[in-house]
Amino acid sequence: MFYKKKKGFSLVELLVVIAIIGTLATIVLINLNKAREKAKNAAIKAALSELRATAEMHYDENNSTYTDLCDSADVGRISDNITENGKTLACNDSATQYCGEVELHGGETTVYWCVDYTGVSEGNASPTCPTNVACD
Repeated sequence: MFYKKKKGFSLVELLVVIAIIGTLATIVLINLNKAREKAKNAAIKAALSELRATAEMHYDENNSTYTDLCDSADVGRISDNITENGKTLACNDSATQYCGEVELHGGETTVYWCVDYTGVSEGNASPTCPTNVACD
């Protein structure tokens, strides 16, 4: 008597393969989200660097004053770029000083990236620009 061999995979084998694929997909998605956060933070830092350059041009074009820098169209465009990355620009100016700051994405601790009139570009543990015109 001849026995016909079964062709194909058993249900257990298929479930094991599906579980492995699911685990690998989860690992990839976690790493992808971290990469997206890093990319957004890089875009925010680039926008703040652009703010610094814009502030210096504003200073030169407006009789050596930073007054109304935060209300200018150029800073509005920079703020829109930051908003596209899911965050909000905090900007403060006076006649002789300015400060721009954004909370960065992700991480275990909150970091506020700040640029000011002295050329500082750094991360702080707490926000400074809403009340100051320097990254103290």
